[in-house]
Amino acid sequence: MDISDLKSKKIVELNELAKNLKIEGYSDFRKQDLIFKILEAQTAKDGL
Repeated sequence: MDISDLKSKKIVELNELAKNLKIEGYSDFRKQDLIFKILEAQTAKDGL
């Protein structure tokens, strides 16, 4: 999933994704911060 995919999602969808990625405090983030954290978590998970 890339940044354009994430930008097109609603905040509720991003929150669900963040929850699945075990991002702490995800419900307190603004959309753009949440997108950054999701990308960061996916990168760490994929070992890139």
